[in-house]
Amino acid sequence: EQPRPRLCRATWQQRLKLALDVATGMEHMHAAGIMHRDLKSMNVMLAAAVSGPEDIPLAKVGDFGLARCVDSSVEKLTQQVGSWHYMAPEVFDFNDEESYDEKVDVYSFAMVLYELIMEEMPFGELSYAGTLRLGMRVIQGERPTVDRDFQEEIPRRLRCLMERCWSGDPRARPSFGSASTELLELSGAVVN
Repeated sequence: EQPRPRLCRATWQQRLKLALDVATGMEHMHAAGIMHRDLKSMNVMLAAAVSGPEDIPLAKVGDFGLARCVDSSVEKLTQQVGSWHYMAPEVFDFNDEESYDEKVDVYSFAMVLYELIMEEMPFGELSYAGTLRLGMRVIQGERPTVDRDFQEEIPRRLRCLMERCWSGDPRARPSFGSASTELLELSGAVVN
């Protein structure tokens, strides 16, 4: 097995390119009627190592083992699947008989954005015992903390996009098409 390509400390342009690649890939999946249901950084593959600020990353979304058709006539999606640190509140909601939709992927994308921005796993400070309570905390609106000292470095529009993507109300989350457009505009405006 070949080692996975690595990412050096990425510039904002590189991070935005990675985010755009993921959003565009997910936009294509959703357009085809497919929900990923396990979007996380470990399922984002780099085509080649990124070893310096001049390298242009290329990311692809992988691992479709939990993917399902969005068509509600095929299957009612109520199962808790995915990786806890990236799961949307509606997936965690044990008592809700309502099915969820492709907007769970948008929430997971927000957690990937968090990881790109903060360079740490969302809710990474939790022990295993803490992850057992994570679902209730996420349902109640808790989100990963963005370090105040770091906030000035983060492009404001990127942080706002992340916060819209992790909204507790799936209807308030943008589509991947909208997120892709915003990331493309933002990548033209950000200087490293």
